[in-house]
Amino acid sequence: MLDYRATPGIFDGYSILTKQYFVYDPLAKTLHRSRDVVFREGKWYTAPNAADEAMLNEHFYGAVIEEPKPTEKQPTQRHMQEPLDELPPNPPKPNMKSRELAGLETSLGDAWKPPADGCCRNRAGMDPFPESAQLALEDDEFEDMSPIYAAAAISNDHDHENGIDHPKSYNAATESPLAAKWDMAMKEELDAICQHQVFGDFVELPEGRKALPSHWVYQIKRDGAGNVQWFKARLVSGGHHQIEGINYQATYAPTARLGHVMLSLAIAAKYDLEIHQMDVCKAFLGVDLEEEIYMRPPQGYFRLLQTGGFTNFSRKMVLCLRKSLYCLKQSSHVWHSTCKDFVISIGLVASHVDGGLFVPHDKDHGLVLAAGILCVDDLLIIANEGLIAQIKGQMKKRFRMHDLGSVSIYRGMNIEHNREHLTIDIHQHSYIRTIFAKFRMDESRPVATPMAMKLHKRKPDEEACDPAIYQSMIGSLIYAMTATRPDIVYAIGVLSLYNHDPSSKHMVALKHVFQYLNDTKDWRVSFGGALGGALGESTHRAQVEGTLTCYVDSDNAGCPDDYKSTSGLVITFGGAVDW
Repeated sequence: MLDYRATPGIFDGYSILTKQYFVYDPLAKTLHRSRDVVFREGKWYTAPNAADEAMLNEHFYGAVIEEPKPTEKQPTQRHMQEPLDELPPNPPKPNMKSRELAGLETSLGDAWKPPADGCCRNRAGMDPFPESAQLALEDDEFEDMSPIYAAAAISNDHDHENGIDHPKSYNAATESPLAAKWDMAMKEELDAICQHQVFGDFVELPEGRKALPSHWVYQIKRDGAGNVQWFKARLVSGGHHQIEGINYQATYAPTARLGHVMLSLAIAAKYDLEIHQMDVCKAFLGVDLEEEIYMRPPQGYFRLLQTGGFTNFSRKMVLCLRKSLYCLKQSSHVWHSTCKDFVISIGLVASHVDGGLFVPHDKDHGLVLAAGILCVDDLLIIANEGLIAQIKGQMKKRFRMHDLGSVSIYRGMNIEHNREHLTIDIHQHSYIRTIFAKFRMDESRPVATPMAMKLHKRKPDEEACDPAIYQSMIGSLIYAMTATRPDIVYAIGVLSLYNHDPSSKHMVALKHVFQYLNDTKDWRVSFGGALGGALGESTHRAQVEGTLTCYVDSDNAGCPDDYKSTSGLVITFGGAVDW
């Protein structure tokens, strides 16, 4: 989804160790180091009082790097007037509430959480474990991430259904009320990594090579009813630092098209087939790497594995990766190649039009009515009971698998299979509730139509709205549109034309779509059974007979701005499978 990805801050200098800038965030009172910075040359910062300036100094000098010694040719006013040993160890916090903080609190309501009192601590002394000193290297994360400066959007890292926050960092996880749960999740992740022998030994970083950083990503996994199933922590590498031709080659890895997934479900409804789901445990961890890749150990590595510290540990000590890890650029490619080779070896045939679709083949009787659908590490098996058991057994022999049984939720879609009436219903009620809570539209007045006005480009004298918020709301609706809601395709298509320069009228029209979904959030796509009626008698007969039918239409110069035409299509097989 198109949420905010930038945080405003104050330029505070250059990193001596890396080609990065130091940027101070006055909202969270934290210092960030990044090279992805856009400068606004006409904006200048003036510290509101001496306490805030002292806090900036304490962050810059006390908790990040050592103070460089000024040379005779380049004396600096800061160094001469504020020596390092004269800085106050615990500078007082400014007793004031900025306009930005007030704006966030007003806009986000209950979801807003002001910066914690201890967010400007010295990181070197906060962790009693030995790795805190060993891993405070130049690639160490600045964990206390600032709140995203959003006027109406709430962060994706907040679970709106029960108020649980997904930690953004290792420190946030270990200091949260659910620290024990996240600790257990991190231990399970590291145990799986050790079982798969992903890490080699600690070695000194070779001359001329760069080690990738590592990070923790946290998520709460839920079932179809929205209940918490487990806490998941994933160790990822900083693959964005990789260089093509040196530590990666190919990256492409296909996933099954959603239209083919829907068609397979329609076939399952028509012929009363079983639909089972399996999840590959730590899929990317079991694949060998051809390239030589080095990575810095993650935060908490020694504490979680209880291996103790290294007396001779230096900043040049890194881990050598033997097998793939999440977020390496080639991880998806090598995993898909490995899985594809195995699936073909057990008798399935890869589709020529979809790299994530596999069909069993019988040499004597031709194609068998079944399908295997691979989307990264999720496997959907559609077949009769005997064939499903055979495929499951072979997959379990090769990979560590979670057998999830009959499918209930897949890629954010709730799937309800009624074997008695030979129907399958697919809806996204839970997802729609989540985006409604995110944009605080859950109490909006329902309306009966998805689009109620003809829109034009914004005129110079019309009021503009924030394009980032507008794009975020559009992005949130796109997945519902492509998966289960063909009725909002036209509305989202038209509104997307104005992403670059939306007006207040466009925002009203966009909120109208949310209001329409509020009245129809339980609507669903249905396959099989006695459908028909919506597209006429001939359509109903074609659906019952299982004919793949495509309908195409277009208006004539319908766009009021450039008089271009808009076309559309829908493909049916016992229900709409693609549009």
